[in-house]
Amino acid sequence: MQTETLSIRISKLESAALRRRARDEKTSQGQLVRRALASYGITSAPTARSGFDVIKHLIGSSHGGPRDLSTNAKHLEDYGQ
Repeated sequence: MQTETLSIRISKLESAALRRRARDEKTSQGQLVRRALASYGITSAPTARSGFDVIKHLIGSSHGGPRDLSTNAKHLEDYGQ
């Protein structure tokens, strides 16, 4: 994502509220402003990806190996040593 810096004037009360909210949510002030722009319809909100979406290209890509790896005790003899 290419970024630009935007300077705006806000009141001391607004600035303190923004800092407090960012601290409470453990995020940056910029991230809060970007989220506000998305919720106001100025920008599109990034779509959340599920764990499946992240790894789906890997499913079925492993060929070979034992099929009973997690259930056969002989595969677990040296586990954790």
